[in-house]
Order: sequence, then structure tokens, then C-alpha cells
Amino acid sequence: MLRQHAALITEYLEMVEPGKRFYAYRWICDQYILLRGSFPSPEQTQQHVNLMHFVSPLVDCDRIEEIKQASLPPQPLIKELPLPPIKELPKPNIVDLPRPPIADSHKAEILPKNQSNNPPNNHRDKLSTLPRLPLKQRAVAIIELLKSGGFKIDECLSGQITAIAGTQRGGKGTLAGILTILLKAVNPNLNAQYFTAGVDVYPFSCNLTSALTYSGRDIETADKLVAQQLLKFLKN
Repeated sequence: MLRQHAALITEYLEMVEPGKRFYAYRWICDQYILLRGSFPSPEQTQQHVNLMHFVSPLVDCDRIEEIKQASLPPQPLIKELPLPPIKELPKPNIVDLPRPPIADSHKAEILPKNQSNNPPNNHRDKLSTLPRLPLKQRAVAIIELLKSGGFKIDECLSGQITAIAGTQRGGKGTLAGILTILLKAVNPNLNAQYFTAGVDVYPFSCNLTSALTYSGRDIETADKLVAQQLLKFLKN
């Protein structure tokens, strides 16, 4: 009949320490008979077993403990590694390098605007007086101002022939106009000849030979005719 209550008896015996389970099983069976098919409560069973001060010699408690420990999963071995030695590297020796001497030709480039060799008011004063000067003196003053600003315009004006080359819309005609205007202002009797393959309109006084002179021809033919006129002029 107790086989029907095997699960309940197993729960009772799990509450009891291994050395007292055989005695507890016998006591539960006796109580089942005395109570005529009823079991004592778990609390009563635990209290009764606690009154026992002996362990059954039929049970090898040490062996049971060894089996219990062997059934546990192995614990990982954790070993702290020693910290690696830390050695500080020597600090580098940092020195300031001597500054190279600055050539006189470059001093003006690095000076602030308010410390340049020429006071800023000097140029403004000269520019403000230009419209009041006569034409020739005005041209000479402009040439000197351009030379002082670094534009070697005197080298362009000193040659008998000035050739200007560059990309399209690069300012070739503008430069030619400036040179012609200044030359004519300094020397009104100067014969200024201007040869170009372009078709622009130039707002300065000169003998112009351009593709517009041959408006009835295609561009390639007009360019060849301009080149022929230039060669003819140079030969004369």
C-alpha cells in the first residue's frame, strides 16, 4: 500500500539528513499503520527526527558526502597573474631650435600693414592728387606707383615690341590697354600699333589690327591675315 505514496515518502525523507533517513522511514511506516492510512505532518516528522541523537551505523555518511561532492560541477581554477612590471621611459630632451635669420628682402613681406616701410597714408595722398595732375605727369606718377608696388611696368614700356600671351579672358587686352594709354600719355607722338586675333573692342587710342578688320572672312583666315600684317609691320 505504501507504494502508492512513494512520491510523498520521498519528499519526507529529503527533509532528513542522510544518517537518519532509514530510521525516519521506519517511523513513518509505523505511524501510517497506527493512523490507519494517514501520514504525520512534515513538521511532526522533522521534530521527531530532530530528537534523535544517533546516526544509523548502516549508513556511511562520509561516503555519501564524497559522492555528493563528486556530483557537483567542478569549480574553475582562478589564479591571479602577477602584474607586469611598469618601467617609465626616459623623457625626451626638448630644446628650442634657433630661428633662421630673415633676409632684408623678405622683411617687408612679414611686417604688418601698419609697420610697412611706406606709411599707408602716403599712397592714399598720391592717389587723391592724381586727377588734378596734367596728363603726362599723371602717367609718370602712375608708373612710379606701379613700380613701387612690385609691378615692373618700366620693363614692359622700355621695349620697342611688347608681346602678351595668356589664356582666354586672362587680361591680355586689359594689360595692353594700360600700357598703350600710359605710353601715349607720356609721349603723344608715339605710334602705337596693336595686333590681335581677337574681336574685342579696345577703349584706347591706337592703330588696331584685329579679326574685326576682316569681318567678311572666317576666323582662321582672319587670324592668318592679322599675322601677315604683323610680319609686314616688323619688316618695315
